[in-house]
Amino acid sequence: MNFSLAAHRFVAPTLALSLVFVVYGLITVFWQRPTLDFAAVLMSIYFLCMGGASFLNSRAASTVAYEGDSRRADASLQDAPVGVNIGSVGQLWRSLAMIQLAGGVLLLVVPHTELWMTLIGSIILGLTGVALLLMGLRVKNVLPTDKDWRIAGFVTVMSALGLTVLSDLGAKAMLGVTAGGALIAGIFMVIGAISLRGQSKNHR
Repeated sequence: MNFSLAAHRFVAPTLALSLVFVVYGLITVFWQRPTLDFAAVLMSIYFLCMGGASFLNSRAASTVAYEGDSRRADASLQDAPVGVNIGSVGQLWRSLAMIQLAGGVLLLVVPHTELWMTLIGSIILGLTGVALLLMGLRVKNVLPTDKDWRIAGFVTVMSALGLTVLSDLGAKAMLGVTAGGALIAGIFMVIGAISLRGQSKNHR
């Protein structure tokens, strides 16, 4: 598996995740008077969509790892280690997808209160941010999106912390802090997708 083909596999999944971030951010920015019920449902959909995008990334990583395993049978290939790095990243993406989907479902079934929204939201966003940071480190020198994943991860962790601090101010503040982080993370994920697209052109 060469680097350009690995990048090619991640273009669409990375773009999908960036769209989830940006769309959520834009919706919350333009909704001026959200209720707790609306905020809980919107955040639930946000987590469910993130879970879907994370699953797409895990599939891409699994494909790259499988193709890398096949290539390692040929000792003449010098880029075989790509499959090893991406394989571990695929496991992280899969675990993250399950966590995000679980968080989205929980937000729908628990009482729509500031306490539950803060607890679930901060945990899911915090774990998402940490996972993105770790995956960015693992794909360093393998995918051009490594820095973008790390920046998006840091911003998402800050959003989780901000949510715990501002939750007492109501639904508008809760959505505002998560939306701000989502927009920033989304922008860097778009940049990452563009970088992946540029590197993947070498595959054609």
